[in-house]
Amino acid sequence: MDLKVYTFLFYGHGCEYILHSLYKKMMTEGYECLEIDTLNTPVESAIKDLQKKKIIFITSAHLLLDDHNFQNYYHSKHRIYSPLELISIINPALSIHMPHDLSCPYLIEEIPFLKQFELCLLPHKDCNFYDSFTKCIISGYPKLGVTNLPTGNIANKAGNQKGGEKNKAIWILSNLTTHLEQGFDNFIKWMKPITSQNIPVKLPLWNHSDTIEKQLQQAGITTIPAKLNIFKAMDENEVIITNGSSSIVMEAHLYGKKVAHITDNLEPTQQINMFNHLPNISFYSSPENLDINSLYSETPSNAKNKTKQALKKLLTPFSMDLFFDTLKAALKRNKEEE
Repeated sequence: MDLKVYTFLFYGHGCEYILHSLYKKMMTEGYECLEIDTLNTPVESAIKDLQKKKIIFITSAHLLLDDHNFQNYYHSKHRIYSPLELISIINPALSIHMPHDLSCPYLIEEIPFLKQFELCLLPHKDCNFYDSFTKCIISGYPKLGVTNLPTGNIANKAGNQKGGEKNKAIWILSNLTTHLEQGFDNFIKWMKPITSQNIPVKLPLWNHSDTIEKQLQQAGITTIPAKLNIFKAMDENEVIITNGSSSIVMEAHLYGKKVAHITDNLEPTQQINMFNHLPNISFYSSPENLDINSLYSETPSNAKNKTKQALKKLLTPFSMDLFFDTLKAALKRNKEEE
């Protein structure tokens, strides 16, 4: 089956769009691809000619969240369509979903709609709870890169760190809008117990991230570019500081990092229950309660599991060969069911 007769449409929103490395890889291999990141691309003009083509639709966006949800929170300059809306407009030959959030791959209300997708690509075996709703495969994680090797052969190649001395910690920030709504001065004050220790901050890639980075730098805070691949940022640090209900917590854990998690006092019980099963994670109710020096001990003083555990890298890069084989099988099934 020749996959090059199809146009591959990649779709997502800012830091929730995790498919760019797969898009680049397929472009270099000669596939016809269209990428829509709603941070930069208006959907209407991008898809106006797609109804005439055979489309394979691939998205990492929330299934149900649309323009109403995003405009209330992110204030995007372009209209944002939910994946289900786009499916109804472009009528793809195949619809594929990959969750962007490893901490909570799907919202409860989204799960029944997985049957609208012929295939679900899951980054890691611990995410695999959805087989009763649609066909699922463990594909690897494109934020770690794309490889032609099958996933079984690449576990030891994932996330190899560069040699040399590493920094001690980095704060990969979440819930940015929530804190900015309290006022920029209050935001700086809230961060100060950590940033005053010369710990750099990485913002999520979203609207106006570059402007906020400059404001933080003017306030004396060291920043890491929001556009930098998150695993490259992790490679250079021993401890990852996180906050809020974020995929970053799970990504850092699966990447073999110690995690210091600030609950923000935003539903702290829910966050602790979500992440309490992870070894080598410590919880703090606010930045001022975080003991910087304890982060670098073998076992943080308030870590959930006081017994030292080996840190393992469990995430692997995305497997192109597995992806293509599964695509062909899904397209074959569709034709047999027609």
